[in-house]
Amino acid sequence: MESYLPIDKDIRGANLALIRLQKTYNIPMEELLNGIVAGRQTQALSQREVLEIALTAINSSLSEDAIIWLTAGMYHRKPPLVIHRQDLYHALARAYALVRLMYSSANLLYTFIGSFFSFISFIKLVK
Repeated sequence: MESYLPIDKDIRGANLALIRLQKTYNIPMEELLNGIVAGRQTQALSQREVLEIALTAINSSLSEDAIIWLTAGMYHRKPPLVIHRQDLYHALARAYALVRLMYSSANLLYTFIGSFFSFISFIKLVK
């Protein structure tokens, strides 16, 4: 029996399409996150969805785009808030490291996650 549910490849494609739409048409992130596309109201994105889009960007060598999405996602407070803010900060630190903004990456990890584990996380990011 065939499944009609999206697979990982479909989700990745949809995430990349949203990234391209935002860049191509210069859609303000606030509008896109709140579900406003071409003046029409659609469903707002959750922080979990924003994180998934950013992770797709990171895994597709689009780290600069990931930084834009993650930064916007930190201030986006639409329910469901089912992720820990640390997940956003860790992904943002990873994106900074990938574009060689090492100070920003290390500072973010230390400031928001703190402790020795931040240093260990930073070392793993830059390897």
